[in-house]
Amino acid sequence: MDIIKHLMRKGLVKKIVDDGVEFETGPNAILLSDVQIQQGRFWNLAEFPVLHMLYRQGMAIPKHPGNTGRKPLLIGLSDRAEGVISYIHRGTYGLVNKKEMAEAGVPERDMDDLWGLKLKFASGAIKSPHELIDVIPVVDGSAGLPDGVSLERLGPNRYRFTKKGQQAEIDMNLGFGEDWTASYTLNATRNEVGYFSITHIGEGNGWNPERPCMGSMITYRGHRYLIDAGPGIDYSLDVLGIDVSEIDGVFVTHVHDDHFAGLTSLLRGDRKRKLFATGPVLATVRLKCAAILEREPDFLDHLVEIVLLEEDVWNDIGGLEVRPTTSPHPLETTIMFFRVLWEGGYRSYAHLADIISKKVLTSFIAPDGITEKFRDRVFDEYHRMADVKKIDAGRGLIHGAAEDFTDDPSTRLILSHTEGPLSEEEKDVGASVSFGQVDILIPDRGDRLREQAKMLLLQSVSGMAGEDTDRLLNGTVESFQPGSPLVKKGAIPEHLLLVITGTVDVIAVDSHAAPRFAAGSLIGEVEFLNRTPARTSYRSRNHVRALRIPADIYVHALRKAKILDQRVTTLENREILTQGVFPGHVVSCPRLDDLARALVRETWKKRKNIKIDPDTLYIVLDGSIHHAQNEAPISGIINVAGVIPFLDDDEPGPFKVEESATIAALPGGLIRDIPVLCWTLAEFATIS
Repeated sequence: MDIIKHLMRKGLVKKIVDDGVEFETGPNAILLSDVQIQQGRFWNLAEFPVLHMLYRQGMAIPKHPGNTGRKPLLIGLSDRAEGVISYIHRGTYGLVNKKEMAEAGVPERDMDDLWGLKLKFASGAIKSPHELIDVIPVVDGSAGLPDGVSLERLGPNRYRFTKKGQQAEIDMNLGFGEDWTASYTLNATRNEVGYFSITHIGEGNGWNPERPCMGSMITYRGHRYLIDAGPGIDYSLDVLGIDVSEIDGVFVTHVHDDHFAGLTSLLRGDRKRKLFATGPVLATVRLKCAAILEREPDFLDHLVEIVLLEEDVWNDIGGLEVRPTTSPHPLETTIMFFRVLWEGGYRSYAHLADIISKKVLTSFIAPDGITEKFRDRVFDEYHRMADVKKIDAGRGLIHGAAEDFTDDPSTRLILSHTEGPLSEEEKDVGASVSFGQVDILIPDRGDRLREQAKMLLLQSVSGMAGEDTDRLLNGTVESFQPGSPLVKKGAIPEHLLLVITGTVDVIAVDSHAAPRFAAGSLIGEVEFLNRTPARTSYRSRNHVRALRIPADIYVHALRKAKILDQRVTTLENREILTQGVFPGHVVSCPRLDDLARALVRETWKKRKNIKIDPDTLYIVLDGSIHHAQNEAPISGIINVAGVIPFLDDDEPGPFKVEESATIAALPGGLIRDIPVLCWTLAEFATIS
């Protein structure tokens, strides 16, 4: 998702000077992945590589030394290439005509100004992506490339390049345990927050390989919300000791990839997260996601909980108020003001991502552009007072300038979205912040961690008496540094640890992926209840906070509530979901327990045909299942497409059983409520 940054780090992108013009070298072609999803992440995110070719290398700039007549080149399967072309088109322009803008909720009174603005950014016309990008499809397993290079497809995601007898083979399949990595390195830090506070989790732009892209995290009454999700957002959260499952939602300002490409990391959560956006921005989110995955625009609605924000008014989200306002940019973009009522008035934070300089916006004033009134209204909104205000000071055609905020009334100004250090002039206007730095706007006077522990315990193990729950919560809340041992291999713990925040790693056993121990997980429970030594060690991946619970008191509470046997069965079913073909390891333990409680074991005896429930997922535990028509054996998961709404409708069966088979059945409705499971099963279905 930020491959250009990786190439920069490896020295494969260099600055050069030609004919007095400084610009960058870099790749001129992109080989696309055959599949759109790997390890639950979007692939083929070609927007920034193409932008690099067009503008940082100069391919699209008239009279530029890098403009040799060649265009960026996309190579790959036809369907993949057309999907990526459409995705880049939406990332460049957003909504591409007045009809789309009206349908997305752009008011008629603003239509002419916003359309004129869009055309000014587009140099007078919305271009087709094929005007800027060339596509070479792989047909019948091969393709001819420029300069005497040939390409052969060896298999799914495997290719061979040949030129003058020299060959290079490329395998883009991720193996077990392999994943994307961030281009930057961050030091682990503990996230200390308040009742209402802002954690600064990104101040860079799409080209700086040393820093995460501009973004912030709001904490309000223990709830965590992101503002945008750039590349590597899950890595950044991990460094802060926050599991992605602890994020309640994301506010989307716009869909350029440096603010948007990490969205799939949030969709990898095991509960539907809230996605907050205005109508026009939401329309671009839907269209861009649909393009890259070749789906209908409404498929995203199955994976998130949409919260539509009204523009230019304060939207109340459980006491956290947000005011989004349109900001000039090549595609639909909003700035956002947040506030919370407190003693003496509101405390407020403003997030001004990808704004525009006054100089550039003034140059757009024209009969076919914008009005002076529109420009003044934009800057009146930019200068709305806030206790803390973070602004895009990246300069250029589509970013802000620090000098426009010299007289801003806000108490504290932060300059962000920059590529290098601030100049002395910029330091006179605002400050820079470091990763993980926190502005506490309202301090927290309560015992928030213990409150969270109670909520997590009741979610994980329901049915215990109130006095027993209180007794368990009377344990100490402990902090663990990254890499700390929590349970040692071979030990039977006498205390359980309820993870409140952070992530605990477990070394995989018997080549099976280990479950995810995130917030709400009980470390040591399986070992104590079964009285079996730990088969592996448990270690904190990041800064972990956990409640220490005496294991014997926990068992006493389960027995008293008459749910001990039920809990043991749940843990046995949980092992079924992590030790076989089902990808239970992608789901955190508390959510995995929900699946384990719903799991029903069935025995299918030998018979000719089996009729299955269309909204149930079946896991073959043992035995022999075959398609009745083509005799193909089924040894894994049945009816994936039936329970995941954004997969192509592929009615399974009928099936027949050669001998008796043991089956585990899971309700489709529960699976659809776990986005990361939907992604992973969709990937499984694609590969299968």
